[in-house]
Amino acid sequence: MAAVDGTHFFTSALHKCEHCRAQPHRDGSITYDHAAVFCHGVGPAPRLFWGYEPVHPGEGETTAALRLLAWLYTHFKHFVDVLLFDAGFAKAPFLRAVRRYGYHFVVRLEDERMLIVQDAMGLFARRRPDRQWVEVGRRGKPPVEVKAWEDEGFTSWEGMPPLRVVYVEETELSGRRAVNGHLKNRTFGHGNPAVVAR
Repeated sequence: MAAVDGTHFFTSALHKCEHCRAQPHRDGSITYDHAAVFCHGVGPAPRLFWGYEPVHPGEGETTAALRLLAWLYTHFKHFVDVLLFDAGFAKAPFLRAVRRYGYHFVVRLEDERMLIVQDAMGLFARRRPDRQWVEVGRRGKPPVEVKAWEDEGFTSWEGMPPLRVVYVEETELSGRRAVNGHLKNRTFGHGNPAVVAR
């Protein structure tokens, strides 16, 4: 498994070069930086760094990621089974290109306006989790209750084949606080289902 993600670096309000990207801010100031898309292994060691591609001024991360995927495929062919992407890569043309290279993918979805998110969350809200377990806390962290829902065959993402959606909700079990006389757990992970294509 490998993750593909973009990042910005060498940020400055004073210095710039011909390859810098200008980032205007609300207060009228401008900072200059470089950006790139990286591919690196995730999971158990060894976590290999597979490559990177610069994001040129005027283009987005998905454009650079397509160049990176072409380079990775040319040099390593099928180097992993699954590629992981954050919500910025949740674009049908990009994900179809990933599938053409023969990779499976998992992409996080944050846009609640997407029909596939609305369909999945509507379905999952009407039933109990498909799986539920408790992960033991490590390094002084509290245990976490995990609830997971998943289903296949979602066709409500235009331009995409039927997809599987996975939604995970995590709740810390210790550190409960009384709120209006009731115990309250801290819950996180809401609103971010992931789409899986195999």
